[in-house]
Amino acid sequence: MPGKRAPRAGRTNSLLPAAPLVPLLPLEGGAPDPVAITTWTQALGASTAVEVPHDLFSVWLFSDSGGIVLLGPEVLARDRIYVPLPDPALRQDQLYGLEEVLRRAKYPSAIAVPVRQDGRDVAVLLLGSFQRGAFGPAQATALHRLAAALEPTLSSLALMMPSVTTHPAVEPAMSAEELPGHLARASVESASGPDLVRRVSGVLYPLLPHDRVEILAVSSGGVHVPLSGNAPRHRRTAAGGSVEPFAEIVKRFGEGPTLLVQVPEDLGVDGGWSVGSGPAPAQPARAVIGARLEVGGQVVGYLLLGSVSRDAYRPEDEDTLAFAALLVAPRVQGLRLAAELDGLRKAPV
Repeated sequence: MPGKRAPRAGRTNSLLPAAPLVPLLPLEGGAPDPVAITTWTQALGASTAVEVPHDLFSVWLFSDSGGIVLLGPEVLARDRIYVPLPDPALRQDQLYGLEEVLRRAKYPSAIAVPVRQDGRDVAVLLLGSFQRGAFGPAQATALHRLAAALEPTLSSLALMMPSVTTHPAVEPAMSAEELPGHLARASVESASGPDLVRRVSGVLYPLLPHDRVEILAVSSGGVHVPLSGNAPRHRRTAAGGSVEPFAEIVKRFGEGPTLLVQVPEDLGVDGGWSVGSGPAPAQPARAVIGARLEVGGQVVGYLLLGSVSRDAYRPEDEDTLAFAALLVAPRVQGLRLAAELDGLRKAPV
């Protein structure tokens, strides 16, 4: 029985699926800004439509720090679509649930495809079409090829993007004029310290892109407590001791209301305030900007943003963060007092 003839050089074998076209998303220097991500998502949807026609193309990223980020389209951020967290991968019933959300939104056809890395989902694609039966086996195969091609980019992006809430929290549009209302809502609606950190991150990101955000609450004993619940890794010193990075950052404030450090090697390079918590090496925060949180003249905490990019922040950004601190401070004080009261209630009599 003769063997199969190899395809001639210069000719395309129609039986082999063509490699999907994936737009380039530059990731040098940290997470891209929201405009770059929006443009990339739109280009990705347009290129996918050549092989898989659709009316809605959406991408959710599972941040390495534990949250979910809607990459696009921006309009879905207003719909508050619930996207489950993978553990470590989305189950088939969870994917069906996402598809059902689109069907209830009058898309007769819907398909959800995870982007998987070594058994762990780093993102999920959700497509909808107004045409019935739009996504058959051929379209599903093409989307799984696309997911495989996107895995390196989205895995890297998952390490860089900040943690947000388990619903889309990055505001689709933001300006200095809109900032007060959004921050006030974030403060009022936040149910806990981690929720406040994530919501504030989502509001500030379009104006002050960052790879890490933390809100420190100052306890009555003078201890700096990260409201995110993520304890920082201590930095080893030459003398064999260790340094807590947030304590070092707070020292830099001195008497000033804000802080801007462009290249704080002593704060992050040797295991201090770093970005990333997965198997990949954490990247140091090479630029840090912060604002003191005060209520009635009393320091109740600090609002800190970090970026893996050097020179990420400018002096005028301090004014923006200082204004944000005014709106966040009362909620931080409330969370701190509630935690201390709860501790007193649980203390043995």
